[in-house]
Amino acid sequence: MSDFLKSILGVEAGDIPDGAVTRFEFAGLPSGSTGLVAALVVIALVGGVFWIYRREGSASRGVKFGLATLRALMLLAAVVVLLEPILAVDRIEEVDKATVLLIDDSLSLSAKDRYPDAVSRATVSNVAQVDDPSRLPRFELVNKALAASGLAGLLTQQNEVRAYTFSDGIAPLAVLPRSEMGEAELPPIDPTSPDNKRAAHGTDLAGAIRAVVEDVGSDRIAAIVLVSDGRSNLGPPAADIALFVNNKDLKLHTVVVGEAQDPRNLRAVGLAGPDRVFKSDPVSHEAQVAAQGYA
Repeated sequence: MSDFLKSILGVEAGDIPDGAVTRFEFAGLPSGSTGLVAALVVIALVGGVFWIYRREGSASRGVKFGLATLRALMLLAAVVVLLEPILAVDRIEEVDKATVLLIDDSLSLSAKDRYPDAVSRATVSNVAQVDDPSRLPRFELVNKALAASGLAGLLTQQNEVRAYTFSDGIAPLAVLPRSEMGEAELPPIDPTSPDNKRAAHGTDLAGAIRAVVEDVGSDRIAAIVLVSDGRSNLGPPAADIALFVNNKDLKLHTVVVGEAQDPRNLRAVGLAGPDRVFKSDPVSHEAQVAAQGYA
């Protein structure tokens, strides 16, 4: 827009941000067939003004033309006011987005899977580059699979990578800058570490996704890559997670860890017997044992 028009509108140089593009437009301008009809009506009104002044009155032709021109200009000015002229300011700002890598480090990742299916065993062995995946806990398979696949490096070729671990809450793991070479490594996870006090409290998958979105900002997230065994015993159900991700218009990619069936486990859930006994006296107790993964 020219400086002359800006001065007429009373716009100072400091009112427009650096790098912004200005343009003059009409906010109330109708579009489509409505705009065409409106334009024809205005043309007809202007033409009617000149036609009326030409037919009526005894003044000279020059006077009639001058009066008709003034009346037409007043009509056009009223039309301009109705069209709501505004000064539009466009500013384009590039926002660098980040890929969020969210890795489960809850205690369920310390479980070992049997992988009785030969196809599943071969797939996990190939991805994690190990001979026998049943000998390693899930979190070690995750560490080896991430290192062997170079997933973090591949993601950095597109965006900055913000890596987090989660159980009942989230914890920052690493920030990997964007790199065209794709050379990046993640620190290993270990839910059995004494420093990881969150793992014993449970797994809140929905809360973790909400937390990273709040931490990074939904408008700065290119996608979320979730690495988890899917076992969530805290927070809202999976349906709420899907609704939240959809409402935020986010892309969620999942990498599932472990077998679909529950791992084998035996635990005592009840023990009945006397509270006190004398030394060397025989005593009997009854116990209930809960089994998982043995059906």
